Amino acid sequence: MSRMLSTRRCRKPKNSPGVRALSFDEETVDDPQPSTSRGYSRLRNAPDPLLYLFSSADEVDDDVSDEDYTPPLKLPRTSDLSEVEISAQFNGDDSDWEESESDSEESAGEANSDIDYDYVPLMDTSLDSDEPLGEYVRRRWERNAPGSPRFVWSREENFVRRQGFEGTPGVHEHLDASSSPLEIFLSLFPEELFQTIVDETNRYARQNPRTPSSHMKGWEDTTVQELRSYIGLRFLSGLQGKRSLRDLWSTDPLLCSSVFPKTMSRDRFDILTSALHFADNEGEHPPEDRLWKLGPVISVLDSTYRSVLIPNKNVTMDESLWAFKGRHQALQYNPSKRARRGLKVYKLCSSDGPEAGYTAAFNVYMGQDRGEFPASMKAVDDLMTKAKLYDKGYQLYTDNWYSSPTLFHYLQSRKTSAIGTVRTNRHGMPSDLQASRGQIDFRSSNTGMLCLQWIDKRPVTMLSTAHTSKVITLPPNRRGVERSKPEVVACYNNGMKGVDLSDQLAQSYPATKKTIKWYKKVFYMLDMKTVNALAVHRALGGRFSQYKFRTELVRELLQHGGRPGSFRRNPPQNQPEEDPQQAHMPVDTPFRRWRRCAFCWRKNRRRKETRVMCSSCGISLCATPCFQAHHA
Repeated sequence: MSRMLSTRRCRKPKNSPGVRALSFDEETVDDPQPSTSRGYSRLRNAPDPLLYLFSSADEVDDDVSDEDYTPPLKLPRTSDLSEVEISAQFNGDDSDWEESESDSEESAGEANSDIDYDYVPLMDTSLDSDEPLGEYVRRRWERNAPGSPRFVWSREENFVRRQGFEGTPGVHEHLDASSSPLEIFLSLFPEELFQTIVDETNRYARQNPRTPSSHMKGWEDTTVQELRSYIGLRFLSGLQGKRSLRDLWSTDPLLCSSVFPKTMSRDRFDILTSALHFADNEGEHPPEDRLWKLGPVISVLDSTYRSVLIPNKNVTMDESLWAFKGRHQALQYNPSKRARRGLKVYKLCSSDGPEAGYTAAFNVYMGQDRGEFPASMKAVDDLMTKAKLYDKGYQLYTDNWYSSPTLFHYLQSRKTSAIGTVRTNRHGMPSDLQASRGQIDFRSSNTGMLCLQWIDKRPVTMLSTAHTSKVITLPPNRRGVERSKPEVVACYNNGMKGVDLSDQLAQSYPATKKTIKWYKKVFYMLDMKTVNALAVHRALGGRFSQYKFRTELVRELLQHGGRPGSFRRNPPQNQPEEDPQQAHMPVDTPFRRWRRCAFCWRKNRRRKETRVMCSSCGISLCATPCFQAHHA
């Protein structure tokens, strides 16, 4: 039994060449009929379209001519005729078909209103043939891309295509306002990652045994608890702000800190630092993967950053330079940055709300990025894809290294608005912008893109898919002077702060120290993880400052980690009590090990080794001169 079609009086579609007929499955319909329904038709089980599809008013497909069009049979709206009766009455003759006055007026109104901004809207998914929807969307997008004949800049006001925000921002982990800093940190740095680092560090220490030393013990396998203490001491070193790590274990009353020697000896801290690893060096790794030494860490962080907190509508894309002066093929030199030399990292951060500065996704630049898109466009596409922010109505802010009409047109196709400064020599930019001082000059495209130039102290060129050329008046400054500037410039200044805020917070109390190993330098993205944990804390309603948050985090890490007394240089325990008459007697050191004479080092800064120690004081001393001079 074929499916019945309801027929209604209609007219020939004028400005929608992609909408010709509504086809049904061959299994349910024997003889498909042309679509005669009013409004925009929609295929059954068709997915939502991926992008805006634009077409001009004068475009008509060549494969469908006026001769092929046959108006439908004029029937009453309440007709209950069956499909057989309809087909019998309709023989292709349109002599009895009449167009009402309302239809004529409506048709004329649509023709006039759609002549400037004519495009196939989002709800239209009708195709001319059996062409796949994805291929149809791609073809329509390419026809309107910058550089094509259909992409034209005009002096008319921009017609903004608004994107509905469909994201679900907020914390999506089992956290609440009562969660401690350690619980928030462990949601971003889970226990499984601790265990992976412990296993790989122990593996590397066994594969590369250290040369025996007179003052450093041999390697003993580390544990998750000890690794927590190690990371806690790293954070505490950033809060202390010493000139070097050695000063943290100093015995000078002006420099000493009792937490470090009580938690871990300096030798144990150094041997853990040298053996720290995150992947098996002797395993097989693909040659194109230059980040395999940090592969397990980056994969876990990408997952946790994306799942713990979803940013608000406004996000920022920019790069950071992590200072590094060692040798590496991806080392960058940027004189405009404070670090100048280092490793470049692309970051996608939240721009507004209490979680401003939260890094939703990041990529470490490891050399030339070759792909389908240019390097600047590929960096944006990779991070937006990794953070899963496409097709949700987000608004992205970029600087002039990323911005281009091609990138913004692509972001439009993925339901993402974009705002940013742009270089005037980018491909597809208008070449006739001539703004005067204090004035603006702008152009707009038929796809909803605005290019605006404004001169304050120097020319500023902006590109936006979410603004018009509106000029706003700012509140009075400290001198009481009111100033005016384009709305797109004011919005850019407020939104382009996510990455800068993240870098500023990370550099306030840095846990990163000097190293010649690039992967250890990158792993010291501990500062970035702490900033993210602070952003989650504030998103949950917490009011800790960064210093207070880091202090509480260090206290909890040290309480839940470490092996007390295992690696501290303490006096030997459970020694037999000495006779008071025989106090300060020289005895052998435990296991007859060589130790530095404390008196020679304190008196003359000479490193003289001895196997004798004081039975009462528990310090090593030279048997003959120093022993007597020390107790004189």
